[in-house]
Amino acid sequence: MMTFRPGTLHHQVQNVKLKNELSFKKIPSDNRMSTLKSLVSAGKRLTHEEKEYLRKNHPELYSKVMMIEDELRSFKQSMHKARTKDEVKRLHLAKVGQFADEAMRISKYPGPSEAKSDRLFFTGARSAAISDAYIEFKYSAKYSRLPTEQELIEKERVKKALEEKSKERIRKLKRMRRV
Repeated sequence: MMTFRPGTLHHQVQNVKLKNELSFKKIPSDNRMSTLKSLVSAGKRLTHEEKEYLRKNHPELYSKVMMIEDELRSFKQSMHKARTKDEVKRLHLAKVGQFADEAMRISKYPGPSEAKSDRLFFTGARSAAISDAYIEFKYSAKYSRLPTEQELIEKERVKKALEEKSKERIRKLKRMRRV
């Protein structure tokens, strides 16, 4: 495990992860599943040990957790590729809208209520994970460096004006040389 300088954010995160791993080992085995379900439903990332526990004891939930992580990884890549803050916001809103539509369709589904609640749980967990990732990205240095679309438009307008001024100067110089 990589160690970080004490007092840094990385060090604090590392300490929290270590405490979580130790506390997971202390949880009685009958309470572990409910603890893991509440972590998943809140959109929190699971430790390697917690995933291993799920893989061995609850493969169906483990596969759902892995699907959530894949979707989360894809969403994070999309946010990092975004050119503006507005684009990041649209990505998030599109995902949240997708989850709302999904939840609406599930609730209208005429199947058994246990299947509905299981699918709603999974949709809620995905939504929570995506929202957490969006909030985390919103406070990142990468996001703070992104311009808004309005700033991009203004930058382009200024660039065109400068190009036009430069062209005008070149024309004046050419005229002066001819004289």
